[in-house]
Amino acid sequence: MTSSSLRQPKLALAFAIALASCHSYEPLRVDLDEHLRSFRARAPAATSSDGLRRSDARELAKMLHPDARLARRRAGVATVVRDQAGRWDDPQLQTNLQNILESVPYRWVAQAQVGFTVPINGRLERARALADRRRDEALIAAWAAEQRVANELDLRWSAWSAAQLRVALFSRTCENLAELEAIATRLVAAGALTRPGARVFGLERRSREAGRALATAEAAAAAVELRAALGLHPDAALEFTPDLQVPPFAADAAARRALIGRGPRMLAREAAHRTADADLMLQLRRQYPDLQLWPGWQEEDGQPRAGFGANLTLPILTANEPEVLRAEAERRWTAAATRAALEELLQELAAAEIRRDAAADQVARFEELHDLASRQVRDNRSLASVGQLDVLLMLDALLREHNAQLAAIDAAAAAAARTVELNMLLPDPASTPPLPSPTPGEAQ
Repeated sequence: MTSSSLRQPKLALAFAIALASCHSYEPLRVDLDEHLRSFRARAPAATSSDGLRRSDARELAKMLHPDARLARRRAGVATVVRDQAGRWDDPQLQTNLQNILESVPYRWVAQAQVGFTVPINGRLERARALADRRRDEALIAAWAAEQRVANELDLRWSAWSAAQLRVALFSRTCENLAELEAIATRLVAAGALTRPGARVFGLERRSREAGRALATAEAAAAAVELRAALGLHPDAALEFTPDLQVPPFAADAAARRALIGRGPRMLAREAAHRTADADLMLQLRRQYPDLQLWPGWQEEDGQPRAGFGANLTLPILTANEPEVLRAEAERRWTAAATRAALEELLQELAAAEIRRDAAADQVARFEELHDLASRQVRDNRSLASVGQLDVLLMLDALLREHNAQLAAIDAAAAAAARTVELNMLLPDPASTPPLPSPTPGEAQ
């Protein structure tokens, strides 16, 4: 048996091992019907007998909202890329087979070489560092998505709570008007009130009933939007606890300014700058060549020969300059963007604080107005109970009370929205952002 025949099974075995290590394709079918069934069934149990609380719903939104789920998936992709970064290149097999056309004892010349790239320039370590930084960006983006959906949940919760209060207010006003309408009817029968005077209560009641129907529809729509903010099906059977009190993440202006640099937007900008810095360090390493080694074997004239070759790129023309310049420009841009983001956040924070203070002032003013209007209604009720009903005065007092309370509800909803607007600029104290991955030798 010749040496060539012995080598053929070995080459075949190596080729089979290489094929066995390859991944194979498997189709991934998206079954939307099955997903729709599971989506409909997604209804977590309430943690209170009164229904789901807003504080618990924030955590639920982080888990179930599509934006948060997709951001975590994207971070998973970056993790896979990071885990595979910095690996050596596969070796290359080169073969050459020649046939001598003249009549000679040994007509075949065979040659085989295996090339290995030895990363002597340190680029693999920098490639791993860059993959770490891109994964950090994806993790920060996932955390920021969770913060955003939780804050948007607060907005939807406040809107739904205010809608529920409006329905209850219209219902009470309709009941009060119906009660006064009955009193007016008795006074008409007693000759103490004219029929046109009594009719105004019925007309106003019908008008408020129309308002109640619209408020009920708005509350139903707000409930659907609240379920959407939770990542639940529109028909999910889940009760909510009304809550218009959204606490600020930081109570005073000094604390807010101390936290502004740790909010989602600033952390995202800083992560992007670290990624750009790692990219530049990688491109600088790529200025220098890697060493390629080519051990080989050759058979000529029936005589086997061992060979060895080496390749080394000479960086005298481009030296990766286009990519280095691009990475430098990108790093300068991310640095400028980080500084600009801090300026924008401080400006937005100042404006948000003014709006929130104004909204809180409006809440106090309309609550005081509502108390005065309620006192006026009570005084008129006392007079009506003894047969001294001033139709226009009573109706005016009742409508003033209704409008004052409606304005108070709107002001409370606006104050909650302004608080959420403020919180969106700051980190949630109940949530810890992901820390940057440590990378040995990284420039600070």
